[in-house]
Amino acid sequence: MNDPKTPCVGISRCLLGQNVRYDGRHALAPWITQNLGPVFEWVPVCPEAECGLSIPREPMRLEGDVHSPRLMGTETRTDYLQRMLDWTENALLKLQKERLCGFILKSKSPSCAAMEKIRVFDPAGRAVGKSLGIFARAVGHAFPDLPMEDEFRLKSAPIREEFVKKVRRFLA
Repeated sequence: MNDPKTPCVGISRCLLGQNVRYDGRHALAPWITQNLGPVFEWVPVCPEAECGLSIPREPMRLEGDVHSPRLMGTETRTDYLQRMLDWTENALLKLQKERLCGFILKSKSPSCAAMEKIRVFDPAGRAVGKSLGIFARAVGHAFPDLPMEDEFRLKSAPIREEFVKKVRRFLA
């Protein structure tokens, strides 16, 4: 933590250009790093890598009940939910010490999707509804007033500006 007047914002590590995605690549979001990097202090997080899953790893998707989906590997059919929940519990305790003022999460991620919900499937692969990502849901419960956005929506300058305002108000 540097300047206490600089807002700390959690961010999916892949959006900062770190190769932590399931395919071993990144999802660098220059409209975030160039426009918001100078005004925020980043708190990088990758739930899937940090809960101990490999890089690269098999793709995952949400399955089952849209209100409490499982986190399933699409190839091995391994259920990663408990592993993610155990890590998330500890991660939230650490994040509470970070003076977070906002969070930017990776869209379309089974762990991080926050603003635009992603599809939940039945075991046969049929979509049964939409839900938040596992980690995003937990962040929302732990920090109910925390401004949250995803990188896709932050491509829009008005949404980016509104997010900055909300983060600054949260800091005040």
